[in-house]
Amino acid sequence: MAEDTPDPQALIKLARQTLSSAERRKKFRQIDFMDTTYWYPTQLAFFAAGSSGVHQRLIYGGNQTGKTLSCAAEVTWHLTGAYPDWWMGMRFDKPIRCWAVGESGMLVRDTLQRKLCGDQNFGTGVIPLESFGLKPGKPVRGEAKDPPQGPDVGLFLEIPDRDGRSKRVPIERTLIDPKTNKPMPKVQWRFTGSIKSKPDPAKDDTVYGADMTGTLISIFPVTDETVFQTNLTMKEEKYLKLETDTKLLPPVGTPVKLVIEVPGK
Repeated sequence: MAEDTPDPQALIKLARQTLSSAERRKKFRQIDFMDTTYWYPTQLAFFAAGSSGVHQRLIYGGNQTGKTLSCAAEVTWHLTGAYPDWWMGMRFDKPIRCWAVGESGMLVRDTLQRKLCGDQNFGTGVIPLESFGLKPGKPVRGEAKDPPQGPDVGLFLEIPDRDGRSKRVPIERTLIDPKTNKPMPKVQWRFTGSIKSKPDPAKDDTVYGADMTGTLISIFPVTDETVFQTNLTMKEEKYLKLETDTKLLPPVGTPVKLVIEVPGK
């Protein structure tokens, strides 16, 4: 990821230090003020048509009449799931993937991106600043001089209990020392992000290495083709041997959910 990529968490921290709650909401949550009185009847009809079963919709009009803004607002509601009480359009009840496309990259940057993410100030578009994800850090591999870099996160598993209800368990508790039966010591989980790798050495195309290896979490820095790493080094790897706690975890094949928690959110 480029060094000049905005860091949403740093911007949120700065905003909390310099702006009142009302000022933050006005600047970074403009979509909160887009109620039914904000939109033209034609825009409301465009929203409502989404729940009518039609496969495609079109909104058209003159310059600066709110066409792009209407689409950006609807995309935001679908991506965040934070539909307003008055919303009469299509609703999704689970996370989605969405494409925002245009005739060229320049047009997407100058129109859609500005409406969604903000113009000069990142986070001042219709997508609320706090709805953006974390900026990844930098993974390490082997006996690295510096520790892995990245924002701290919490990793949990939601597993069913005997009553059929789900309970949230820290990842550390699912692993034990087979000799002592003690759980893995508490560690710092960091969102490092993955390095880029070349699927084909003969081509310049690169992808995230974690997508190639399928590695999401790495306790020790045995690979930098992963997404999350801990503060543990290869020195600790010699002394910390772990196995899954079969008494805590459900039988193999039982659906569980990985929960990634951002502190303070």
